Amino acid sequence: MISTTKLFINFIFLSSILFSYETSLFSFSRDCEGLSEDECVITQDCLWRDGLCLSNDFDNECQLIDNEEECFLIGCFWENDNCYRPESNEVPSCLDDCSGINELNLNENPDEACDWIVSIFGNIDPNFESCFIDCDEETVNGINEIVEDCLECLQNEDINCLELFDQDEEDWEGEEEDWEDGDEVNCEELEEEDCREFDYCYWNDDQCNYLENEEDWEDEEEDWDGEEEDWEDGDEVNCEELEEEDCREFDYCYWNEEGCAFVSDDENEGCSELTQDECTESEFCDWTFVTTPNGFFETCVESNNWNDDGGWDDGGNEDCDPNLMCGPALTCLDGFLYPTTCGPENCDLPIGPCDNGEDDGGNNVLCSDINNPFECIGSGCEWVGGNIPGAGYCFDETANDCDPNLICGEAITCWEDNFLYPTTCGPENCDLPIGPCEDEQECENGEVNNENPCNPQECFDGQWYEIVIDCAEEMGVPCENGEYVDPPEGECCSICVEYDNDPDATLYLGNTTAIPNSEVSIPFYINSNEPVGGLQFEIYSPLHGGSSGNFVNPSSIESMIDCFNIEYNVIDNSLLVIMFSLEGCTVDVGENYVANINYYIPESATLGQNIPVEFFNTIVSDQFGNEISSGGQSGSILVGIQGDINGDSFINVSDIVLAVSFAISSQQPSQYQMWAGDVNSDGMVNVLDIVTIVNMILG
Repeated sequence: MISTTKLFINFIFLSSILFSYETSLFSFSRDCEGLSEDECVITQDCLWRDGLCLSNDFDNECQLIDNEEECFLIGCFWENDNCYRPESNEVPSCLDDCSGINELNLNENPDEACDWIVSIFGNIDPNFESCFIDCDEETVNGINEIVEDCLECLQNEDINCLELFDQDEEDWEGEEEDWEDGDEVNCEELEEEDCREFDYCYWNDDQCNYLENEEDWEDEEEDWDGEEEDWEDGDEVNCEELEEEDCREFDYCYWNEEGCAFVSDDENEGCSELTQDECTESEFCDWTFVTTPNGFFETCVESNNWNDDGGWDDGGNEDCDPNLMCGPALTCLDGFLYPTTCGPENCDLPIGPCDNGEDDGGNNVLCSDINNPFECIGSGCEWVGGNIPGAGYCFDETANDCDPNLICGEAITCWEDNFLYPTTCGPENCDLPIGPCEDEQECENGEVNNENPCNPQECFDGQWYEIVIDCAEEMGVPCENGEYVDPPEGECCSICVEYDNDPDATLYLGNTTAIPNSEVSIPFYINSNEPVGGLQFEIYSPLHGGSSGNFVNPSSIESMIDCFNIEYNVIDNSLLVIMFSLEGCTVDVGENYVANINYYIPESATLGQNIPVEFFNTIVSDQFGNEISSGGQSGSILVGIQGDINGDSFINVSDIVLAVSFAISSQQPSQYQMWAGDVNSDGMVNVLDIVTIVNMILG
């Protein structure tokens, strides 16, 4: 929710942009008379002139100034070689290019005003200059805050955009009067800055408190005055012994992370070495965007080294000589980089802050770390994508040593600037980025994804690449003297199983039929030229083909030879069976019915499907443990027979009776019965199907 204070501050700023240049509209008068030169220089709305400290709050003073620097110092504006205070309803010249600014009615159409503000001030097209590009940094920062508040009020139905504009100067003045009356102000609710505005409030540690009574306040004031007199003597004050509140009272002391210190202790370091927090705390330094002809960057500078419009004060080095002979080398001096070894001595302006390779609180911010279009442009970067904060991204446009004629590979590439480019050349062929790099790689180099064995993937340079699998069967390579069987799980290509042309023992399964959601037994036979003491084999039964992951596995195996034991297990959807005798029995020479393999056919089995039951890896032993050459002949399970309506694996008169009852609707068929009875597949069971079934019975 936008606070009233924040709304009011934004209103003041917006009103000042749209309707007035009067810089003294909401400033409070100060009594400048009697201040020393040092005090006058640092006091707002005061001006040191002709040995006196004067208030600059008078209208006719501007026209008497004949130079730009002094004009800005007293809060006036310099245009066309003249200093003046513009009339109250004049639109700032830096906004002259913003179409529609003069037609806004903030109070009658606040939503329309906010919509205009977002569309104009928030619209930053990287290919064109914005309409407020000539505005100074303070104005740009204020525009940024207004855009964010307008976006919030337009998107949140609980916020009325009118609240941005419905307060005026009288409200503020009335509030100030209330504070001055002391009737409604609660010291304990004030922040530090406001707390120090009231004589009956004082700031203690991290809280604002009331002075208990006027006498206490007067006593405290007397103690303070006496203490101040002692400090002014300079005999007893040691900055290093002061607490933070006392430290800030003396010009020659300043507070940092280690405590209170003399300003002279850090003269060698200067403001340019301070972090943003330290810079803000220092009375003699300012954290700011510094504008030079060579760029626009953020840094900490001495308070007297930048002018009122946010630019670098190029008039401060009067002793420079532009004719000096200097070496062309980047030189760091006073925290700033210069293009030659002379630094500023040849009147060169800085080209940027020195880079010491450390996090100095702001000097090393990368373009890619900025997510605000105004800050991006202000930092000398380029904003690409959206027109409002969070809708685009910021990148460094200074890397212009590119060659558009480079031959590059077409692959999305994450470059060292943390942006994605459409080719392997990155920005070196002058391509613009297409987006930021992902925080993490998709995969580790060398990693293999085999979820689909026929389309495996391997990771190279953080990207998945598909590996092409060439299977012999799919390429038309014949399986000489054998047949292809479906692969085991986790493999893609069918396996060529060669036949033994003349094995001494042959294992084979019978063919049978079944219906879904039922048990079925398949007879298992062996035909051997020698007595058999034991045997081992594997059976593979895919339900829907090799790589689908659905298989038919046995529910039990039943030996038909009393003295033979059977052990089995299912491994990777393959049935492994071993038959042997603990009593030394053998299977006689010739064809023998040795076992039943019982399967459960799931309900998901497709009607009419022929499930293969395939042998491989057969091993047959005689009674002495010698191997007998062997081979296997596969069988199959047919899921359902059309015409076999009752599912008994035979087509007879019982099936005709059921078909007639379905045809005259005296019974309702199940899904299987409907499929088996509708032999002509026309979607119904009628006389056509009955005649066809009769012909099937008669042969």
